[in-house]
Amino acid sequence: RNRELLHQLAHTSRLGAMGEMASSLAHELNQPLTAIAHYCDAAATMARSSPHPDDELLEALGEAHGQTQRAGDIIRNLRQFVSKQATQKSLEDLNALIRDTVEFANPEFRNKSVETKLTLAENLCPLMLNKVQIQQVLVNLGRNSLEAMELANSSPRELKIATATQGNGTVQVTVHDTGPGLDAEAAARLFKPFLTSKPEGLGMGLSISRSIIEAHGGRLWVDTGAGDGTTFHFTLPLSLER
Repeated sequence: RNRELLHQLAHTSRLGAMGEMASSLAHELNQPLTAIAHYCDAAATMARSSPHPDDELLEALGEAHGQTQRAGDIIRNLRQFVSKQATQKSLEDLNALIRDTVEFANPEFRNKSVETKLTLAENLCPLMLNKVQIQQVLVNLGRNSLEAMELANSSPRELKIATATQGNGTVQVTVHDTGPGLDAEAAARLFKPFLTSKPEGLGMGLSISRSIIEAHGGRLWVDTGAGDGTTFHFTLPLSLER
């Protein structure tokens, strides 16, 4: 019972640390995102009015507009999540969600010479989850792996994502990279908010990811092995009564 209480207190502490920041970020970022969307629409209108519209340009502008909307959804979901409002969940195909996430993240991975490999369980039943939040967890884990491989100048650079059903009523997602791995001390600090070795980062991605997975009734952890890359795992419950 004491262990469960400590677990809840740690979860609440992470939410408290993120709450005020999320409200500020939502206000500050929504304005430039809206402006970007308007600029994309205006550029697309000008491109269509040309005597010879460039289809590739119009497609790129459409994709850019779509990504601004996705960024806005992530901000709104984060704000809702840390303010302890009810998170909207729906029945989702987890494998399809992973494929979609990899598809829109793939240009970033290809630019860094990272090959993505998927091993997804067959006949996986739909799960009750918040699609945007689980996508954000996958993106956070993927980028963490990408940065580790880039920093270590690893070769080959591979990101492997797998799903598998477990005997305890959960689905486990595994994200493995071919980076340098982590020692025990680094692994112990990995999920603490505001601790990061990256000068441009806030150190919030993995902390937020763990809180998202815990709010879905699962858990997120890391396996380490210097020289063997780093492996993240998270679980999601098969039960639909959530």
